[in-house]
Amino acid sequence: MKNQILEMLASPSVETVMAFVKTLLQAPQDSPLIAAGSAGVLCLIVAALFGRWRRRRQLHKINESWQVRLDELNQTNQSKLTELDNSKSSLGKQVETLQTKLQSMEKTLEQDRTTLHKANANVKTLEVAAAEKDQKLQKTIDDAAHKIAQHQASLKKANALLEARNAELKALKSRQLDAASLPISASLLTSINERDEGYASQLAKRIDKLDEQRSALLRERDELASREAHYTHQLIDGDDTRVYLDETIAINDELDQLVGSGAMQAESTPDEIDDTLAVDQLHSTEPSTHDQTTRTSTEGTTAQTLWDRVKTSVVKTTDRTKIEKSDA
Repeated sequence: MKNQILEMLASPSVETVMAFVKTLLQAPQDSPLIAAGSAGVLCLIVAALFGRWRRRRQLHKINESWQVRLDELNQTNQSKLTELDNSKSSLGKQVETLQTKLQSMEKTLEQDRTTLHKANANVKTLEVAAAEKDQKLQKTIDDAAHKIAQHQASLKKANALLEARNAELKALKSRQLDAASLPISASLLTSINERDEGYASQLAKRIDKLDEQRSALLRERDELASREAHYTHQLIDGDDTRVYLDETIAINDELDQLVGSGAMQAESTPDEIDDTLAVDQLHSTEPSTHDQTTRTSTEGTTAQTLWDRVKTSVVKTTDRTKIEKSDA
């Protein structure tokens, strides 16, 4: 009994208590173990109550400490929730701002795509127009080359004619006759001199006229050069190509005028002068023939200069067209 009481007090449990109660029930009523057992049960009850009170107090303290910690955790969680709500609202605003920016960027991208499609279409149109202009310019170059070849052939014919006339004049000069040895009357000499003076005056007038024409052509050449320089500096769009075409046409007309004037000059020697008058008129016509040869050579040089200008203008226009293609 004593051992059971000590064991029950050492480790109070349901099994030890039930074993002790069973021992008390089996003992006789007048046994001193009943009183001791009752005292042990009372002590056990008191110990149990004290232990329960102690555990409750400990649990109460633990609950209070945990409640404090829970309150702190609740405050911390509440502050964190507030921060999360603020962050959520700010993130929502940022998301809305980003969506707005994304929409504006999509609109801008769509506009850029439309602009790019238009630019591609314009580039294709410009390429087609440039190809047509190149074809026209090539045709103009071919026509100008053909005309210049014709003009050069005409100039060669004119130069050959002048050389033939010069050869004739040299032959006539080598066959000069002494006027004193001829049986010519005074009246015939007077008429010959008068006719000689008339032809000399006519030739002088023609020389002056040709000089005026040459000066006018030189002025026109300078004007064409200045116009070419002006159009070269102001070459901006496709309309300048048309200006160069007009300039080329004007140069071709100028070449026609040069060749026409050269042919007229080559044919301007009077054929009605006979050998007798040509002998006396040789000294007055020889300078004119020299001037004609010089002018024909000068006109040939002017034609070559005009042809160089045509090639330069076409090359500049072609280069500018290529640059416009690359920029586009």
